[in-house]
Amino acid sequence: SQLTVTATNLNGMSTVQVVNVVDQVNIETVTWVKGTERLRVIAFSSDKIHPFTGIETPVLTLHLGTATYAMPQVGPVGRYEVVLNGFAVPPARVTVTSSKGGVDTEALAD
Repeated sequence: SQLTVTATNLNGMSTVQVVNVVDQVNIETVTWVKGTERLRVIAFSSDKIHPFTGIETPVLTLHLGTATYAMPQVGPVGRYEVVLNGFAVPPARVTVTSSKGGVDTEALAD
C-alpha cells in the first residue's frame, strides 16, 4: 500500500511525497537437522493482522535458490513457520519475502 506525506514549511510551501509502506520481515530461526534432513524456518511479519478480520494478511514465502515454499501463519498473529523434509545438505542461506513488501535473508549457521 501507499501513504501520502505532506510537509509544509513556515512560508506555506508544501511538498508531497508518496511512499510505499511495507512490513518488516524478521527470520527468527533457521535450523537444519542432519539426522532427519529437516529444515525449519520461523519468521515474523510486523503486520499483525488477524486472519479473521477480513483484511488481507501478509503472505510469507520461503526462497531456497529457485524453489519457493509457502509459509503458513502458525501460533500468534504475525508468526509464520515451515518445516521441510528431504534436505540432505543445508542451504547456505534462506530468504523470506512478504506479499506486503518486506524481506529478510539469513545465512544458516554451521
